[in-house]
Amino acid sequence: MTRRGLVRLALAAALALVVALVVAAVVAVRYGGETVETLRAALGLAETTAGPAEHVFELRIEEGAVADEMELIRVAQGDLVTLRWRADETLVLHLHGYDIEKEVRPGVVTEFVFTAYATGRFPVAVHGREGLDAAAHDEAPLVTLEVYPR
Repeated sequence: MTRRGLVRLALAAALALVVALVVAAVVAVRYGGETVETLRAALGLAETTAGPAEHVFELRIEEGAVADEMELIRVAQGDLVTLRWRADETLVLHLHGYDIEKEVRPGVVTEFVFTAYATGRFPVAVHGREGLDAAAHDEAPLVTLEVYPR
């Protein structure tokens, strides 16, 4: 290969690297700077040999809401998930799609422990509180669980 050909090849490689870095930066901004695994998955670079992970999420319900950063929980199919609930009032919570429903009382930690077998978006809704029918739902879910295919 001629010197000119080598220079062109080096420039093309440098350009490809710059494009990859720009894409990675855009993905990082889009996904809020999440974990390396999430970025790898978004770029189509996820390792298929990675096994299930264990996730524990501490969720505190105060005045009918959780902290903004906990309204959306993302996990991968097959992961073991623990949602640890604390509340300032007695509530009945239901994780749709997984048919987990439990009462959460002040001063007591209540856990939803499950394997994320189904993919999709699954709301956690309040099914009961004082003055609310046990089968009724509040307007919006407290939390949305997103389970992505592995």
